Amino acid sequence: MPDGKVKTALGSFYKNISIDTKPRISSGEALQAALNNSPQGKQLKGLALSSELIIYTKENINYFAYELNVTGERECESWCYIIDASKGNVLELTDDVMRTSQANIYLRHPGLDGSYATISPLSNLSGNGYLQGTYANILNDDVSRAYNVNNDFKYSTGDTHFDEANLYYHVDKIATFFRSLGFDKFTQITAHAHHGSGTPEAGYYPSDHHIRFSDDQVPDYHSSAREDKVIYSCSFGLYCRT
Repeated sequence: MPDGKVKTALGSFYKNISIDTKPRISSGEALQAALNNSPQGKQLKGLALSSELIIYTKENINYFAYELNVTGERECESWCYIIDASKGNVLELTDDVMRTSQANIYLRHPGLDGSYATISPLSNLSGNGYLQGTYANILNDDVSRAYNVNNDFKYSTGDTHFDEANLYYHVDKIATFFRSLGFDKFTQITAHAHHGSGTPEAGYYPSDHHIRFSDDQVPDYHSSAREDKVIYSCSFGLYCRT
């Protein structure tokens, strides 16, 4: 709220939890379990930034577990492990870079709502410094693509990379939706911002199965990559024409 007061707090409440809170392995053994299960294609430095015991719920089962933040190979990279404190197996593994990523995007058509929102974290982001993830890969045909080692894509609307961040959010959103329905022909959608003059304002290109968004639109709406419904329509066309 503008006055600094909390209006709403969201979360999940689990009642009547009955669980043994005595760990069967030490924090050192939990760290070793993490090191024995490095993320695919990654290396760990072996230093635990933090370690604490928690009650962790997964698929309606409660576990007494260690939550470990382990340093990664790159600067500012760490991995969050949830290790079963009884058996020592990995219950969950996430990239802290992904958890702290952020971007500014239009939630709706900018003509309907000129304000923009900060989204954090970005879903399914690979964490490689680019707007590239499991389902979306975003390029910029006007300049070099956006890059930030901390995955901070919080650009102002006057920045060329704002369009890329907006594309990532909406392409990932609709790709996730289609895959939930069983449409899995494409493991990743490549979308281009600022495709250039003399081209359709937005469209699907069957030659390479990419979707492209130009800046040639009616006055005051300079980029089709900023309009959620246009992005969804082009993505829908990609799935329907292949």
